[in-house]
Amino acid sequence: FETWIASDHPLHFSDGVGLWECPDFFPVYTGKPQGVDTSIIGPEVKHVLKVSVFNCLHDIYTIGTYDIEKDVYIPDEGSIENDLGLRLDYGKFYASKSFFDDKTNRRILWGW
Repeated sequence: FETWIASDHPLHFSDGVGLWECPDFFPVYTGKPQGVDTSIIGPEVKHVLKVSVFNCLHDIYTIGTYDIEKDVYIPDEGSIENDLGLRLDYGKFYASKSFFDDKTNRRILWGW
């Protein structure tokens, strides 16, 4: 990042989960197949919060809504944030990161 601003509060917090590493936070457009388009803002946009949870050594993700005015992320009902939750992979995949490749219009994910 070239510049960034520290927030007064965490974007999202969950008791009892432990240390989060390698967070990823990105929008997904639900209105069309071009779901990875990151330039769209509005009611048809969901957000994905992915973290590597040190307690269980898994990458866990939630899908929810980002309130840009309050700078708060709210997971959809049923998004569980622990070892029983929405795992990104069921192998030995950890500490993943992603980026959006606008040349190919896809999100690239890699992990250890």
